[in-house]
Amino acid sequence: TADICDVLIVHGSDGSEWCQYLKDLFLSSIQVKKQNLLGYEVDSNGTLALEDLQVFWSSKCIVILLSKDLVMCFSKPSLIENLQKALHPPQKVVVLFCGVTDCEEFGDLFKDWPWWKKVSCDDDADAYIAAVTQTIFKDSACESATDTETELERSSIYSKKIETNQEASTVEIVHSNLVVVFPERIRCG
Repeated sequence: TADICDVLIVHGSDGSEWCQYLKDLFLSSIQVKKQNLLGYEVDSNGTLALEDLQVFWSSKCIVILLSKDLVMCFSKPSLIENLQKALHPPQKVVVLFCGVTDCEEFGDLFKDWPWWKKVSCDDDADAYIAAVTQTIFKDSACESATDTETELERSSIYSKKIETNQEASTVEIVHSNLVVVFPERIRCG
C-alpha cells in the first residue's frame, strides 16, 4: 500500500488494541488530532513488504508498539534488514514498551536504537502525546528547540482554555471529549 501518513503505528498481532487506543488518544489531542494516523501490523511471518517502505519513509513519526509478538518476529533476518531501512531517520522513531523491557539485544539488532525516543505502557498518556508531538514538529519552521517548546506551550495553554470553556458548558460535553479506554486496562503481550 502506498498510503501517506504522518504517524505510523507499527505493531504485532498482540498490539491491535494498543494501536486503536493510541489512535483514539492522538485524535483527542489538540496537538496531534489533525495528523493522518495509520496502523501497520507486522504479520506473523515477520515480513515487511518492500513497497511498504515508502509508507515508513513518508511518515513524520513512527511509533513501534514493542510487544512480545513483535519481538518474536525479530528472529526473521529479512524483517530486521527491512526494518533497519524503514526506521530512518532515527529521530522520528518512538518505541512504546508494551509487555517487554529494554535490553541490550535491541541495540544489537538496531544500530539507531540509542537515538530512538522510548516510553512505556506504564507512562501517562501525556508522555505518548509529548513524544509523538515533539517528533512530528521537530522539522517545523522553528529556528530552535526553544521555539518548538514555546509553540507546544502555547498549544497546551490553548488546550487548557478550551477545557475551561467546556467546563463552563455542561458536564455532558466534558465527558464526551474524554477517551474512555485507559492504557493500564489494555493487556500488553
